[in-house]
Amino acid sequence: MLIKQEKMEKILGRLPKEESNLDDWIREECVIPAFIIYNSKEDTAVCTRCGRTNFNGRLFTGRHGERIRCPECEAEVELLSEGRGRAGRSDFFRLLTWSRKGKTVYGRLYEIEASFEKPGPPALKKWLSALYIVNAKEQSYYKHKLECIYGPECWEKYKTFKIPAPPGGMGYCWTTKYTFTYMKVHGLEDVFLKSDLKYLWIPGWCNNMPPEEMVQYIGYGIRQQSIELMVKAGFTNLVIERLEGRKNGHIVNWQGKSLEQILRLPKRHVRRMQQLNPCTRDLLTFRKMTEEEREAVSALMLEEISNYVGYGDMDRMREKVGKLTPYIKWLKYMDTQVTDRTGIREWFDYIGACEKLGRDIHKNRILFPEDLKEAHDRAIEDVAAKEDNDRTAAIRAKARVEEFQTDHLMILPGDTQEKLNIESAVLHHCVKTYGDKIARGKCWIWFVRTVEDKDTPFYTLETDLEGNIKQCRGMYNKSMTEDVEQFVHQFATHLQKEIKKERTA
Repeated sequence: MLIKQEKMEKILGRLPKEESNLDDWIREECVIPAFIIYNSKEDTAVCTRCGRTNFNGRLFTGRHGERIRCPECEAEVELLSEGRGRAGRSDFFRLLTWSRKGKTVYGRLYEIEASFEKPGPPALKKWLSALYIVNAKEQSYYKHKLECIYGPECWEKYKTFKIPAPPGGMGYCWTTKYTFTYMKVHGLEDVFLKSDLKYLWIPGWCNNMPPEEMVQYIGYGIRQQSIELMVKAGFTNLVIERLEGRKNGHIVNWQGKSLEQILRLPKRHVRRMQQLNPCTRDLLTFRKMTEEEREAVSALMLEEISNYVGYGDMDRMREKVGKLTPYIKWLKYMDTQVTDRTGIREWFDYIGACEKLGRDIHKNRILFPEDLKEAHDRAIEDVAAKEDNDRTAAIRAKARVEEFQTDHLMILPGDTQEKLNIESAVLHHCVKTYGDKIARGKCWIWFVRTVEDKDTPFYTLETDLEGNIKQCRGMYNKSMTEDVEQFVHQFATHLQKEIKKERTA
């Protein structure tokens, strides 16, 4: 809704005066760049951070662009010659301030340019881009639009509290320099406690809230009692999700007048939820549980289940577990096993590994090991060993077993998965993944060794089934040295002759 200029001037006239030292605070706390601007001819120099001028400009002659520390305030600064390119040396940011007049709170959002065109502390150019007026009877948000091709300068009023998008270009070239928003928190407690926002003040919570969330917090909090109730009861995760714009209204009843109504849970379960400080998924999962499950589940288990299920249907997980054991029995067992080292996913991975190993997963000693983490790790290792053994049989059926040697170097065949794993681990390359390729008859792998130390991996060679060299790599995929390359070509020639003899025999 457009606001007439006369009405807007009256509204702006009601605002409390800015703090007298606000500009100094902005220069000290918000402006990031700092320079010493020097003039060697006039022998002057000034620090833009502290404003000190009592050092000689000739000390910095020819050091334009160098970074040093100011001799006075010890701030890290960049040296700039007064006669060279300061026009583009500006810092752009936004500042949100809160002030009080009577019981009414006023929020002002400024777009600020700190310019270094002149020597000395930066000149500040401020533009009021948004205004928030809040009390028990009024919740108003005004957005200031500058003159552009779409219309003249004007103010618009909106219902929803938010920080407007920063000004920038137009169309596909839209960019903005106002990339960061600061909020002045000094005096914020006094603003809240002596106004109609006094019940929304939470020490430690409000002081550390990002500006975007603070605007949302005040907007929601003054209109909905639920925000205050939830924060003070410790349900900050749910409130943060709402302030971040996540749509959880279908799960949390923000129009409720009590915690029971807001969470849609009886009082006894509300107390249990307070111990967890749940997110939306945790709350949804808990509400989908039966009364028996709610009594059995702990806060940590609830978090694990909600992470595993997400926003999905718990019935699928109940059914999956129920085919093996009563769900409540499983829930109580998992409650003893879930720690920061392991969780629900590890149990399902463990059961899957047991199935691959042919173990009877209907037996209690298999389903419920004393130490799930240990049993899980051991089962995964056993599966990997079994797969390696199976792959080794397939590799040996296709690999070519042949050795070749000169005075200094020799060739050994890569004919087992275990050998490929060791080669890969020592030389830090990926030959361990070539087992399936060998088993399918796509290549052969050979190990290049020195005659003096034939057990230590040196280089790894891949050839096709015609004996042609595909690649040969050393430590960290290092290329061949000249002597290794000469030896590998000798072996390839030998291998091709042997293959040709076999085919003509």
